[in-house]
Amino acid sequence: MKVLRFVARLFGWLLTPIVASAASFLGAVVGAMIAGSIKDPTRGLIVSGVCALIAAVVVTWFWLHWLRLRPQVRHALGVDETGAPEAFIPEIEADGESTGRES
Repeated sequence: MKVLRFVARLFGWLLTPIVASAASFLGAVVGAMIAGSIKDPTRGLIVSGVCALIAAVVVTWFWLHWLRLRPQVRHALGVDETGAPEAFIPEIEADGESTGRES
């Protein structure tokens, strides 16, 4: 059971970057389809890159917004509201020392 819990936490920690990567890939594909009609290859690459960036930012924003609204999903994935792993978030104590959060 500990192995399954560890795999679920690891998947949850990697889910935000995977979502952003998938969105940027799909944005680049859409941008390449649009760039097919552009004669200048440099402008076509720029269009593809801009589409990838826009898609990654928009989908990541929606993903993090969805995580903020659902605490039970955050708990199951082991991430905080920003999608960062809970185990590696430092806490600041009253005396100013930084310690890691204990799970």
